[in-house]
Amino acid sequence: MIRSILIADDEEPNRVVLCETFARKGYRVVAVSNGIEAIEYVRTRPTTLGILDHDMPGMGGLDVLREMRHSHVSIPILIVTSSTDQRLREKAIAEGAQGFFSKPVDVGRIRAAVADLIGEETSIVVRTIGTEITVTFSSNRSNGAGEGPHGPTPRRRR
Repeated sequence: MIRSILIADDEEPNRVVLCETFARKGYRVVAVSNGIEAIEYVRTRPTTLGILDHDMPGMGGLDVLREMRHSHVSIPILIVTSSTDQRLREKAIAEGAQGFFSKPVDVGRIRAAVADLIGEETSIVVRTIGTEITVTFSSNRSNGAGEGPHGPTPRRRR
């Protein structure tokens, strides 16, 4: 299963950086520009994790998080913001966010947080005449999902 990340941020440059970062790592990435689109997306499509901007117009990241919980959508959420208010960080964590990152986002830190929460995705596609084989190695550092007794379990699809 390819892990899917939803990125909700009203600023296009931020969406682009995060999308490129996670797409290069093999995740399926979808970006939206506001909280309402984020809610609609997670209600209708399988999503593994959300990265939400706190300061979107209309419906900010914490509002989206509350609405997801109210709708029984239970996925890990990371909040990003340009605010330096420590109380906001504490509030986000208290309301169920699994991480909180200040902008500009340190890509290495957020990538590590995502890998800790949902694992890493690496796919290798081998093409031969008339046949395509995809071998996916996945691991989840936090709970061992996708791992066999000797590490990541390869899966083959023909």
